[in-house]
This record gives sequence, structure tokens and C-alpha cells, in this order.
Amino acid sequence: MTTPCKRILYVDDDPDGHELLSYHLDECELVAAETMTDGLRLIENEKFDLYVFDLLLPDGNALELCRRIRESDQRTPIIILSGDVREFVKTEVEEVGAQRFITKPVDHEDLAGIILTLIEGRAP
Repeated sequence: MTTPCKRILYVDDDPDGHELLSYHLDECELVAAETMTDGLRLIENEKFDLYVFDLLLPDGNALELCRRIRESDQRTPIIILSGDVREFVKTEVEEVGAQRFITKPVDHEDLAGIILTLIEGRAP
């Protein structure tokens, strides 16, 4: 019996990150966007099982994306990536409803493991 493909939205202006993560998540469909605007369009028009956002995007930030998702969806896991490790940033990420804050540089194999754990652990 095969598990249905899980869909992940990855919003980051670094295309290398998408490529590295997709290598480790070959059993999932990884949809990429490089801007907040493109990410919002995808969120509004498609269904995803998990979101991965870089904190700082060329036209906004992951906190706004997370707020928009949480207006209508309290359950889908969200991971926010950032090189900014200041405590108030971590607090903001938690306050907007993200499940994980992961500091950059990211080990994409570890990130893939976290993603799979969050997807599998989600209640139906």
C-alpha cells in the first residue's frame, strides 16, 4: 500500500534550498515560490500538507504568510527558517502559530526529517 503524496509549499528566494530539500523529500511534492506574493497566491488556490518559509523574503516576510494561513487554518504545520537567532524573532515566530523555528544554515537532510515527522504526526 502506498502513502498518498504529501504537498509542501517552500517559500524562499534561494533556489538551491528548494533543490536540496526536494532531493531529500522525493516521496513528497515540493512546490516552490520565491516571493511572499507568489506564496500567497499558491496558498489561496491550492492545498498543502505543510509549509516551509524563509523569514525574510524580497517582498515581505514569513510572519505575514503565517498570519494569513492561521486566519482560516489552525492545523497545517508551518516551519520558519532564518539566520536571525535573536530571542524576539523566535518569540514572534511562535506567536504567529508556526510549529518550528529552524536557524540557517539548514541541514536539508535534518529538515526533511522534521517535515516528515510533522506531516505524519498531524491529526486527521
